[in-house]
Amino acid sequence: MSSQIATITPTRLDHALCNSVKIQVPKFEITIDDVSEKLEPRDLFCQMDALRHYNDDFVWKEVRRWVKFEEEIEEKGKRWSKPHVSSICMQYLTELHQIVVSNPCLLDLEATSMFDIVDILLEQWRFNGTLNSLLWNHVKAVLLKRHKHQHVGRRQIKRHQSRASNLFQGAFLSDEEDVPSSPETRSRMNGGYQPSTQSLSEMANGMENGDVKASNPNLLSFGGETNRKFKRKIPDGAEVMNVMVGEVEELTDNLCAFVRLREAKDLGKITEVDLPTRFLFILLVPKAHLEPAIEAGRCMGALMTDEIFREIAYIAEDKTDILSGLQEFISQTIVLPPGSWDPSIRIEPPAEIPTKESRKPPVYTTIVVDKNEDDSHDDPTLERTGRVFGGLIADVKRKLPHYKSDFTDSLHIQCVASFIYLFLATLTPNVTFGGLLSTATEGYMGTIECILAASITGVIFALFAGQPLNILGSTGPMLVLEMILFKFCKDQDWDFMPIRVWVGLWTALLILIIVAFDLSSLVRYITRFTEECFACLIALIFIYQAFKQLYKIGIKYPVQRWTTDSGCFCIINNFTIPPKPEEGILVRHVRSASLSLSSNEDIVTRSPNNDMPLHQFIAPSNCTLYGGILTGTGCDSSQSPDVLFMSIVLFFGTFIIARLLVSFKKTRYFSTMIRQIVSDFSVLIAIVVMVGFDAWFGVATPKLNVPSVFKPTKPGRGWLINPISDKNPWWLILVAVVPALLTTILIFMDQQITSVIVNRKENKLKKGGGYHLDMLVVA
Repeated sequence: MSSQIATITPTRLDHALCNSVKIQVPKFEITIDDVSEKLEPRDLFCQMDALRHYNDDFVWKEVRRWVKFEEEIEEKGKRWSKPHVSSICMQYLTELHQIVVSNPCLLDLEATSMFDIVDILLEQWRFNGTLNSLLWNHVKAVLLKRHKHQHVGRRQIKRHQSRASNLFQGAFLSDEEDVPSSPETRSRMNGGYQPSTQSLSEMANGMENGDVKASNPNLLSFGGETNRKFKRKIPDGAEVMNVMVGEVEELTDNLCAFVRLREAKDLGKITEVDLPTRFLFILLVPKAHLEPAIEAGRCMGALMTDEIFREIAYIAEDKTDILSGLQEFISQTIVLPPGSWDPSIRIEPPAEIPTKESRKPPVYTTIVVDKNEDDSHDDPTLERTGRVFGGLIADVKRKLPHYKSDFTDSLHIQCVASFIYLFLATLTPNVTFGGLLSTATEGYMGTIECILAASITGVIFALFAGQPLNILGSTGPMLVLEMILFKFCKDQDWDFMPIRVWVGLWTALLILIIVAFDLSSLVRYITRFTEECFACLIALIFIYQAFKQLYKIGIKYPVQRWTTDSGCFCIINNFTIPPKPEEGILVRHVRSASLSLSSNEDIVTRSPNNDMPLHQFIAPSNCTLYGGILTGTGCDSSQSPDVLFMSIVLFFGTFIIARLLVSFKKTRYFSTMIRQIVSDFSVLIAIVVMVGFDAWFGVATPKLNVPSVFKPTKPGRGWLINPISDKNPWWLILVAVVPALLTTILIFMDQQITSVIVNRKENKLKKGGGYHLDMLVVA
């Protein structure tokens, strides 16, 4: 891949983040390939702490956090809000720009602890003239105050307080947010640091001697375990950006610094999750300037969650780079009219985040990269190796590191719903396809053969394929091909099964040739339009089959539009017994002694009365046991009432329930985990509910007909087929390559287009595909 040098302004730095592109700007030059080897951009967790007053002491209280979107503490500090898009003011963005311009920006700082960072910052501020030497110890003590995290409870604070060093004095913290304990402290809320506090001076003197640093780095927190539950929501390998904003009464000017550490370090539990810190943004302001400082900290948190600015922050070489990224962020910020929108309304996160490429202006189309314009199939597995079985070997090497995780990943609860759903989704079409195939081939291949083939090939493919998420199954085009081949053999009076064996062998050989010469790379020429047509065709086939089956039920079980005498009666000894006593039908004028046959116990009793109503009757299923005869049009099962309407209820009921349960995860009921589980099992729950509903009503709706005996569909045929037949000429072995070629084309198109759809980037698969290995397993 070649690269081209493009000259751009510093305000457009972020859009030059293309691989292998060298960028020249005034005063600085960045080669992204070289810098990325030195410092690779990662995901960031941003945490914002504010200096808060608690019972005559100050702490850095966690007030906001960002993973991708902003969360803030609400309801008097008891819980976190839902993630939402940060709504920041343009005024504070421009003020943040001015703050960064006029304050130090320390990149690749070598420090191992928070104590080292504070010492370097104090030296820098004193050198710049923004920090009075008399306030050195006071500011240092403020910066090294403890950090209180939202998840740390009161008991953990007490246990840690009892073991804490005497250098840190103060009362226990309350679980309530910003609750002062006296009118004096209430008047000094957020007032910053009190220089007359004796413990603070002692702590500052101790830090000058290095005692605190050497004793215990956990003195910067209130102890307790890190938030492991929340850490699971953060991407693996992420680092931390700590934002610290506070108000110090004795200051006359802002103290601010943007810090990027050369190596990410754990700075002593100043973050609620156990992740190393890479960036710090510290802003201390004079009294009565806390609110603008808080908003500036929010702006910095929103900046670091932006993909483009975050990459610039990682690769920047000096402050000019940071300012260029900040200016570009401001230039792309959308401003809402203040009279048309309430800033207190939280914006829900979008369903799809705009990509970095979509935010590039047209001016950057002049940057040239030697790459094909059509990158819809830029999967490296589709590259031709030029060696025999080279693609297959590459797929095997790519598959082996993930082979164990294929089994361990399946232990997740979300996979259980997929297992059951895929079982039903695979069994049903194979049974249906087997019935059609049995009719087309006169029983030579039927339902039991399809189920057996699907089970064997499915297990082997799942164990050894490069992309086991693909599902092997029967398709309509293959059914048509089987019908044509069988009809041709029947017309020529040839044995169908031996010819079918040779067609299968030739198909396997042709697929091996495709694998050997990396012909699966031809998939790259399949356009997105073809993929969408194929995916749409699959969806339409399933929708069509569903309505087709419902239509067949309507033909077999028509609606009875008028009342007919469709009863079913049992005739025994010159009198008639209707099957249901609740119908109120009475049998009179019995010539001989009447019989009362119980439908439950089938007990025969005699009554001496001639005109006696029969209160208990025999069930139609037991009529023949007593020598009776079933008579009536209602005895025909095809005349069962309400079958069509019940099938319609089951049809739409399953769809509606599944659809509602899928959208349940977007509601506010229950916890997030419960909503996710219900959504994952939506189809299974819908099927179970409607099957139970059908069983409860007892309507004779059509059921899936699965063979109960494991034997070939056609009587007299064994499982092993002799490929040599006396009825078939020898040259049919060679002619079988023609239908085998058609079969290979169908298999190749179905398999590879399905793999391309599964391996799309929007599915976010991590293990990659294996087009060549898939074809080998299919062969």
